[in-house]
Amino acid sequence: MPSAHMLVPAVLAVSLLTCAAPEPAPVIPVLPSVPSTPGAVPPRPNGACPPDSPDKYEELLAAMRREEATHTHVVPEHDTRFGAVVCKAKQGVWRDPTGQVRACTVARPVTVSGIDIGADAYTLFHANGHPWQTHVAHPITWKTAAGVVVPCAADLVVFSKTGALEHCKLHRPMVLDGVACRAGESVAFHPGGRLWAATIDAPVLALGITFPEGKRLSWHEDGSFAGAYVTEPWEIQGFVVRSDVKVHPNGKLAEIVLAQPRDLAGQSFPAGAKLRFRADGTLQRADYVSKRGFMIHGEPWSDTVHLTFDCHEKVVESHTEHFQADHAPHPPKR
Repeated sequence: MPSAHMLVPAVLAVSLLTCAAPEPAPVIPVLPSVPSTPGAVPPRPNGACPPDSPDKYEELLAAMRREEATHTHVVPEHDTRFGAVVCKAKQGVWRDPTGQVRACTVARPVTVSGIDIGADAYTLFHANGHPWQTHVAHPITWKTAAGVVVPCAADLVVFSKTGALEHCKLHRPMVLDGVACRAGESVAFHPGGRLWAATIDAPVLALGITFPEGKRLSWHEDGSFAGAYVTEPWEIQGFVVRSDVKVHPNGKLAEIVLAQPRDLAGQSFPAGAKLRFRADGTLQRADYVSKRGFMIHGEPWSDTVHLTFDCHEKVVESHTEHFQADHAPHPPKR
């Protein structure tokens, strides 16, 4: 089975308010935010540190890997039928212990659970046979877990095991949970039906910042702001950041990538360092490349430092991961 990191997160459903139409003065949704002081460590009674909450996404990936370990893999010499699906020759087929196909490249168009799968679509299936992730042959309209009908383009789609829409590329602009979502970009939904992620088609105010249209934003299941993807350096809550910015439901930063060096918790972190914070604002983890270079024959190498901090922002675990490529990078083909 392919690595869980290659799979689209199981994102999920929402309330459709109206079709998005251009307005001369769009209302900017205001999402809750909580001011924070970078590096401020709250007082701890008796100096005790409560156990850190497990990362739900990492737990999900671990569960997926355990399940994948039970699957068998074959590469058939000829197109092979498994129930309604014909899997393509010389492409990998993964099956679970019951014999159910869980992943393969579909050799010809087929309709499964009312979903029209296109030829050559690499498709993952739930244990009950429902398509999980695939490419549809033509634009479709499909309901989320909240019963919202969403127009999806002929592109990647993701469904829950019960058949609810979790992710697709919008065929037309929509307003979902009060957020104008851009056509031609993907939207994702939480299991209960609320909007998880979208590219916005009108400004959104969150964390005291007005995010302009075209930004990719995300929300928690309770509707609070969950994060943004920023391609250029932005200052957010006292940090200059880039790439993925994740936010706790209380409005404090959860995870950032530094766009410029920063001293914090008695450490000096370079640009590119990924920092993870607890919901109270204390630094929990840091990962950054400390050294990099090339071997005598051009093979790139790097040393990545991983630090874990307790609730007093003292280092409790530290290790360095060394990577060295087997070959030098090939020059681009002309």
